Amino acid sequence: MFGDGSIDNPRFSELYRMADTNRMMIMIHPHLEDIATMKQILARHPNVTFLLHGGDSPRRRGAQSEFVAEIMKDAPPNVYYS
Repeated sequence: MFGDGSIDNPRFSELYRMADTNRMMIMIHPHLEDIATMKQILARHPNVTFLLHGGDSPRRRGAQSEFVAEIMKDAPPNVYYS
């Protein structure tokens, strides 16, 4: 979905808005480096059910557990990780 590697690509703003309006689910494969941006997206779209998967870093092996701990520690109730 994010071929350019950016979860905040402006092309996807409409997708997030539509999913928020219609209470849809979006699955995202973010990287460790996306934590701050991901938290902003989650806050802006409380009616979207976000299923996050992955969390590795192209620059650091084994970053997945750090991602899960950081993103899920204060995640809103509409966020799930697999």
